[in-house]
Amino acid sequence: MKRLASSTAAMLLAACASAPIPPNAPHSVDAQRIAPWEIHEDCADILDGDRIDFRFDATEKVDFDLYYREGVAVIIPLSRHAVTADSGVFEARIPGRYCLAWKAGASGAFVSYHVVVHSPLR
Repeated sequence: MKRLASSTAAMLLAACASAPIPPNAPHSVDAQRIAPWEIHEDCADILDGDRIDFRFDATEKVDFDLYYREGVAVIIPLSRHAVTADSGVFEARIPGRYCLAWKAGASGAFVSYHVVVHSPLR
């Protein structure tokens, strides 16, 4: 339980220091290094009905979460544990800042990913 709390706290503290992913423009990152036990995330400002289309590959197993904040709560509608690849399309029903987060294990990892925020209203 303590590890979960510290992971959530780390996600909140790291909450997207970079500029958000722009809507309707492909965003790709190649071989992003994630140090052992560290988190890398990329975020986007989402409207109701926007779709987040994502895919990623990692050199080592990572934990992957797609999350947003509602008040002080962190809501994680999509979570994968110990994976080296995944893809999908997530349709948002609640507007806000959504983040894709990858957490490396003891070995660290390199993650390559592609994200498009499909936003019909923008």
